[in-house]
Amino acid sequence: MKIPAPKLIAAMMLGIVLCGGMGAAHAGNSYKSFSTTVPRVNGSGYTGYQTKAINDANVQMSSLVVGGSHRVDARAQSGGASASSGWKRNLGDGKNINIKNSIKKGDSLRLQFSNKVTTLQDVQVEGKWRSQ
Repeated sequence: MKIPAPKLIAAMMLGIVLCGGMGAAHAGNSYKSFSTTVPRVNGSGYTGYQTKAINDANVQMSSLVVGGSHRVDARAQSGGASASSGWKRNLGDGKNINIKNSIKKGDSLRLQFSNKVTTLQDVQVEGKWRSQ
């Protein structure tokens, strides 16, 4: 049985849209590893972006490793820096963190890390996170 070209194209487009939509929602629910360098003297380091899957859901971070005996601050930041959460302060090794935010479903976001003005060396920060 031969399917007419317009119907075949429409069916293929629907399949692409459905698969793409599931991927975007799934991206925020899966933990993604990150590794970023936070430059010295109140510098900022960033993760890659994820797509928010659930309105206002907490951003979750686990298995945090901060280089040396340093501490960093972290917050969620939407693409274009138009919205962000409050800062979580003085984070060190082994912390599992929930970051409250009002970033909406479908928006892209990332984590921003910052160190103190008195930190005189770059700090490596690693872990896993999900935007939900």
